[in-house]
Amino acid sequence: MFAFLLKHAAALALIAAAAFGAGSLVLPRLRFCSPLEQVVARTTLGLGVIGTLIFLVGLEGGLYWWPVVLTLGGAAAWGLRCARPLVAAAIGRGWGRHGTRNALATAGLALLVLAPVLYGALYPPTTYDALNYHLPAARTHLREHQVRPIPNLRFPVLPALGEMLFAGAMLIGDDVTAQLVEFLFLVLVLAALVSWAQRLGRPLTGIWSVGLLAGTPLFMTLGSMAYVDVGLAAFATLGFYGLSCYAATGERGWLTLAGAFGGCAAGTKHSGLILVAIFAVVAFVAARRRGLGVRELLPFAGAALAFGAPWYLWIAYWTGNPIWPFLGRSVGHGFWTDVDYAWLDWSLRNYGWGRTPLALLRLPWNLAFGQPVGELHLQPAPFLLLPVTVFWALRRKAERLLLAGIAAYVLFWFFTSQQLRFLLPVLPVLVFLDSRALDELTAAARRRIPSRAQWATAALVFIALSFPLLGTYRAVLQNGPLPTTAPAREAFLRGRLPTYSIYSDLNRRYGRGYTIYALHDEGMKYYCDGVAVGDWFGAGRYGDIPVDDASLLFQALHALKADFLLVRSEPRVAALAAAPASGRLFESVYAEGDIRLFRVLRGAD
Repeated sequence: MFAFLLKHAAALALIAAAAFGAGSLVLPRLRFCSPLEQVVARTTLGLGVIGTLIFLVGLEGGLYWWPVVLTLGGAAAWGLRCARPLVAAAIGRGWGRHGTRNALATAGLALLVLAPVLYGALYPPTTYDALNYHLPAARTHLREHQVRPIPNLRFPVLPALGEMLFAGAMLIGDDVTAQLVEFLFLVLVLAALVSWAQRLGRPLTGIWSVGLLAGTPLFMTLGSMAYVDVGLAAFATLGFYGLSCYAATGERGWLTLAGAFGGCAAGTKHSGLILVAIFAVVAFVAARRRGLGVRELLPFAGAALAFGAPWYLWIAYWTGNPIWPFLGRSVGHGFWTDVDYAWLDWSLRNYGWGRTPLALLRLPWNLAFGQPVGELHLQPAPFLLLPVTVFWALRRKAERLLLAGIAAYVLFWFFTSQQLRFLLPVLPVLVFLDSRALDELTAAARRRIPSRAQWATAALVFIALSFPLLGTYRAVLQNGPLPTTAPAREAFLRGRLPTYSIYSDLNRRYGRGYTIYALHDEGMKYYCDGVAVGDWFGAGRYGDIPVDDASLLFQALHALKADFLLVRSEPRVAALAAAPASGRLFESVYAEGDIRLFRVLRGAD
């Protein structure tokens, strides 16, 4: 276990140091209020820089171990050099003035909040989107040493900054290292809220913000998975942070930084484009308050284009539509047909509480008390505090801007796809406003009680806000012992994923030299070393597979160059392939429960 932990700790430290170094190289000149603020801004920006560089190198076919490791090593060395004065300043500010008590309390709080997320990130990946898209995309780019469309995946091309970071992490480590990238983003989000509160002179706001986010199971759990939602939330949070600092100080550097984070958000997901538009409007309003015009936004626009445009130019090159697959039927079909777009529309709208005016009015109540049962959820506290937060924020110019930005994004979310995790980009800022409103509105009452009682009250509020964190601890501990060896990992995955043993056996026998059509098992693409085909839309969509005629089924699979057919929870197809009359077309290889594996007999062509 020690070797396993040391390896991944070293990989995470290298990525963090390299990100800090890369961010230090491109960060505009700014007046920071604390060493923590510098670390958060530089490291988050550096992750965007590294992801973009890996993408550009991949376009030229340069995704090999040595250039990536040399780049990370050089950036890490520069980061360590830049960190020395910050460490000295932090020691002088935090320990020399206030003693070790505050440092120990901060470390204890961080350990309490981060321990379950870090521990969860060290398990092998088992979640749907990670195995269906994010990790298979990163692995395919590494295998081919270049970034190109991947036809057998649901989305052959997408904004892929997160996947590029996963690819870099997997080059120096493995899929667990990729999950640790999202953990690093989670740490940066929490640290950004603390730093933001320090800048405003409201440390309690930062502590309560951390409590609210720590008590949000969806956010904390995604911080241990190879998804890109927490990374998107980090870029969005730092973008709003930069705009807030620009509104308060007028420093153009903060505006440039907000543009860079907006571009990184757009490079992570399509919804990041909406964030860029919201940032631009907020920046324009803040500039007008200072009597400045549109030209003030040029640094913002330049930074957003530098980090965001490469991804959409790449998508446009391959599909003719820079925002593919959206508007595909009117701008450019790309890799899909009208049937695929119909499936996409259905899948996006098959969530939530409707899109009527009444549903919009009831949205805060539904988010607090009407979330889907059995899914990772958002804790209700941020939405219960919303009336207080709105009342408080509307009386302050800067907070009105942030609240308007959040509202604009929530409206976009409401009218598109009401998946809870798609709210994460604005959740940290909402939590911050909730905490600040709570802090300021209770300040007068707290001043009437003794100092020790004030801190005891603050601690009790933190415990109440973060209480759902116990559920995160419980969920992680239910995973059992950490699998730190290859046999333990194999046993863990066989116990967690019903079809893993099939892919493992095929990988051992055929390596990368096989193609499998997986019917209703699209969430296992990552654990297939060969080519896994089959999904609800895209290449090999399920709707194109005949289910009533064995000969037509064989022809469809043959056209896809499938060597094997895996059937899960589809008895009609399993019975069709297993029928005696299909003996010259299919050979049964494996059968257990509702899972069947057949060999597609090439001799029957």
